[in-house]
Amino acid sequence: MKMKGLLSIAAGAMLAAMAVGTVGAQDSASLVLWHAKQDAEGDALLALIDFCADNYGVTVEQVFNPSNTYQDSVRSAISTGEGPDMLIWANDWAGELADAGSIAPVTSLITDELHANASDTAWGLFTYKDDVWGIPYSAK
Repeated sequence: MKMKGLLSIAAGAMLAAMAVGTVGAQDSASLVLWHAKQDAEGDALLALIDFCADNYGVTVEQVFNPSNTYQDSVRSAISTGEGPDMLIWANDWAGELADAGSIAPVTSLITDELHANASDTAWGLFTYKDDVWGIPYSAK
């Protein structure tokens, strides 16, 4: 996938999360994003965060968590009501988080334009119990 497509999908993920959270009649929003991205992926994520701040009035506090402790950190934070607004992780965790009520479906936030940026297969990976629980932005 080209970097432009990657950033477009990631931007869509952030914009969809804004719609779920605090953005409405407000002019700006502040969100907390947990991730385990490093190197080039981390740099691209930081560029996207800056873009969202500059163009959409969205402040994103990014919190890096090493991948070897990421899921335990998220589970612990969620159990105390201190989880992030958004998280980046593999699709195979969506069902568990959905069943626990830890994440909200984003089905209604997916525009045709956003959907066109990823394959039906990629969208299917985030579909669970007839809802979409995440937005694909990369593949390995």
